[in-house]
This record gives sequence, C-alpha cells and structure tokens, in this order.
Amino acid sequence: MSEVRLFRPRNLTTLVVSYSDHSVTYTAKTCYDVLVNRGLSCTFLIDDDNKDGYATLYQTLDVKEAAWSHGPLNSSGAGVEICYMPQAWENVNLYSEANRKKYNVPEHQIVNDTIQNRTLKVFAPTQAQINTVEALVYTICLALNLPAAFPRDVHGNIVKGVLPAPKSHRGLLGHFNISVQKIDPAGLDLDSIEDNVKAKLTNATDKNPILSEFDSVFIKKTILP
Repeated sequence: MSEVRLFRPRNLTTLVVSYSDHSVTYTAKTCYDVLVNRGLSCTFLIDDDNKDGYATLYQTLDVKEAAWSHGPLNSSGAGVEICYMPQAWENVNLYSEANRKKYNVPEHQIVNDTIQNRTLKVFAPTQAQINTVEALVYTICLALNLPAAFPRDVHGNIVKGVLPAPKSHRGLLGHFNISVQKIDPAGLDLDSIEDNVKAKLTNATDKNPILSEFDSVFIKKTILP
C-alpha cells in the first residue's frame, strides 16, 4: 500500500468508520485494489460476506501505523472501510438478484439517512457487517481506552456533518465528521452501535488490556496478491 507513517500509541484518539467514495465496491478485495491503485490505504476492511453471523474483517496495517484514509486525522487513529455499494440514490438495482449472483454478495436494504443536511436513499450494511463493526469498535475502545461515543449536538443527536474541530474529539467518528464532501457511513445505525458497544464495555471483565494483546483478538486474514 502507500507509505507507512508511524505514530505513538498515546496519540490514538479516534476510530473513523467509513466507506470511501474513492473505493465503493462490492467486495473487500476490489476495495483493497482500488485503494492501492489510488495510493490510499485503510487499517481495517470489512467484507460483504457472512461467516456465522459476522462479515470477514481484514487488517492491512498495525494499529500504530498511520493509513491514508481520513485526511487530517490519519495520525489520530485507525479507520475501517465497510465494503459494499451504498449509492441507492444513483441506482436502486445495485443489489438486484443478477448482481448478487454475479458478485456473490447478499441483499442490502434501502434506507433514508440525512447527512450534511441532505436526505439520501442509501443501501444499508448487512447485519453481518454491522456485527463486525460492533466487534471491532468494542475491541478498539477496550484496548485503547477510548470512549464508545460519536459526537453529539446540544440536543443529544449524533452529528452527521463536519465538526468544527474533529481532532479534538476522542472516540468514534464518521468520515462525514471530517469533510463536508463525505457522506459515509450513511445508512449505518450509529446510535445502535454506540449503545451495544457501551453495554459490552460495561460488562467487560478486563477493563485495561495491554495494547500488545490487540492482535490476538482477531485472526488476521490477508487479501494481498
């Protein structure tokens, strides 16, 4: 992938959840190839499959290595790409029976989501992908002692637009919190993810795992050539 830049574990303050508009594809393998061709990268990729209720998670870099995935916050923490085609606003037939068979992917439901003050019709991630997002968010928050919290406005609603100072937020971010040009992860129920992860963290037996244990939590799989 592109050049690796190292940063100290103490500087890990965020996890950015996204699907890059540079790499929206049906599968993690194609997403990875597009990222490489564009000189981009991402720490985690979530495929569009289902293995016992979870989508496959690929780790392409160590969490202490900065990927080229979320601009000014690259050195603030890891990013995760949910690999699928969200753009129902352009084509509602992206997950037709023919396309599902062609690309060997499951069905995706169409939902409405308001991002950057625009209401969009989008394909939502599958439940298997959501389950993997929650497992990853839980693990990152537990291992790095990060708050399982997306930014919220004065009314308590999750902010689905650019933050005045995204670097000052410690916890979870969407790509849309960093740039007005981004809409991801539109279609993902962030309130539900936050609630479920907080509940798991409350019941966690090890409140302070050491960072070196992180790689043992998930079996690393590779999609490299």
